[in-house]
Amino acid sequence: MSGINISYIDKLLKQDMTKDGILNKRYYHCVGVAKATCEIIKRHNLNVDLNKAYVAGLLHDATKLLDNDKQLKMLYELGYTDKDEIMLSPNVWHGETAYLYVQERYGINDNEVLNAIRYHVMGKENMSFLEMAVFVADYTEETRNGDVFEKARQIEKENLIDAVVYILESQIEFVNSKKQTLISQTLKTYEWYKNIKKENMYE
Repeated sequence: MSGINISYIDKLLKQDMTKDGILNKRYYHCVGVAKATCEIIKRHNLNVDLNKAYVAGLLHDATKLLDNDKQLKMLYELGYTDKDEIMLSPNVWHGETAYLYVQERYGINDNEVLNAIRYHVMGKENMSFLEMAVFVADYTEETRNGDVFEKARQIEKENLIDAVVYILESQIEFVNSKKQTLISQTLKTYEWYKNIKKENMYE
């Protein structure tokens, strides 16, 4: 990612996540994901540029603090309509809206980074190494507290695919318990990786 100034990106993110002089705790989560993404890549010897990894992790939640009206406008810009399934679940909007926002606000034009940001919420079939790393890092970074996150950390250290499957199972269980809308892309991602896990078991 030549020409990308990580210090400048970090400064902009702090500005975006500061209100009334107080830096939102979401910023620390973003830094945690950036670090965890790099750690995952190194631990599993993945062929991914660490600067790209850090930037993707840092900006994955770039629109998380924006209100729904602003995010809705971005979804329309991306070509979504009121009939699209994603409109039923505002909790997943920030993956799509961040994909657009980081291009406009931060000048990010690297497709690997943009896609890692875009798919960190629902995932997708056959994710790239960077996409998987950010997806898992979002669940395993150090500021996440709770048994589900600790278990995800332990699984990730042993097998990245297993961690993806466990995280998706946890997400689906959470959404169902809250009686929220389960987006079909999440389910498709889960089925794809569950099948990959089964195939690996019998190699």
